[in-house]
Amino acid sequence: MPGMRPPPPGARGESHNAEASKGGMGGGVMAMILPIYAVGIVIYLLYTASKVWHIIQHQQVKSADRVAYGL
Repeated sequence: MPGMRPPPPGARGESHNAEASKGGMGGGVMAMILPIYAVGIVIYLLYTASKVWHIIQHQQVKSADRVAYGL
């Protein structure tokens, strides 16, 4: 029809690039590294929390000893 614009390229339902046809499951190297990085962060946070917990427990034992020995 004269005077009508053609639809945009993505609206035709055609896949022009290979990643879009895979459903975006590509990702390459970053898709492999990011989960490992996330696990590393979680391990680091657990390690830090255990160190803090250990320090708090040690201080509580010290203060309990002072009370028990009358210091």
